[in-house]
Amino acid sequence: MLLAVVDAVSGETNLKTAAEARKQVILADRLVISKSDLAGAAEVEFLIRHLQELNPRAAIDVAIAGALAADRLIAPATAERSSLENNPKLAYASAEMAMKGIPNGSPDYLRAQDIAMVSRAELAKKDKKYRDQKELSE
Repeated sequence: MLLAVVDAVSGETNLKTAAEARKQVILADRLVISKSDLAGAAEVEFLIRHLQELNPRAAIDVAIAGALAADRLIAPATAERSSLENNPKLAYASAEMAMKGIPNGSPDYLRAQDIAMVSRAELAKKDKKYRDQKELSE
């Protein structure tokens, strides 16, 4: 997962003048707007629209006074890492937790949902509890 942080105060200027800033936004999986408490609401809204135009697939989070819901970043990353490390139980639990805190239908939600389905299928091969759970959802 590639994360880019965009300053709410100087972000628009940076996007207009620095090709590298635009490139980072375009390639990012997730964007975090920092210093939103120092910028005006209209300025933040304009920046969000601009970021969505540059990268419509990236999730955008707004940090307020430096605060950001950590579970929005940690649970999806843990699910992906656990899946890659062949730990389906942790991947499944992390993906399920991630889906609770992510907007339904967003790219992050769909990614977590995919990880949950693949991990549950892997667990079902070894554990009857997950096979029963799969049968109930069908």
